[in-house]
Amino acid sequence: MNHFAAYSIPVPGGFWGMCWFAQNAQPWPIMQGDRPRVFTVQSAAIIAAQDAVIKHINGTMRRDGDTIAAGRADAAFPTLKPFTRAKGSGRLTLVEKRKEARV
Repeated sequence: MNHFAAYSIPVPGGFWGMCWFAQNAQPWPIMQGDRPRVFTVQSAAIIAAQDAVIKHINGTMRRDGDTIAAGRADAAFPTLKPFTRAKGSGRLTLVEKRKEARV
């Protein structure tokens, strides 16, 4: 079953933001270093958990297990076509920005 969730749980001193991804068998807290981050306000914990889930669902570019940002990927592979997003995303590639600047 595919299951994604973002929620908070009360702990001493505040709240943990919890994330559950489809590939994990159990939820895990938002970490700060090697310990779970404790939020003083419940809404901040929920927002941080939702942000982590959204980032996971939107994904990142991967190559051989390494994560790389789109701009760095374009710079690392200059002979390839620039990374483009889905239509309607509102973001332009470097090539599209250059074309707009010329017009």
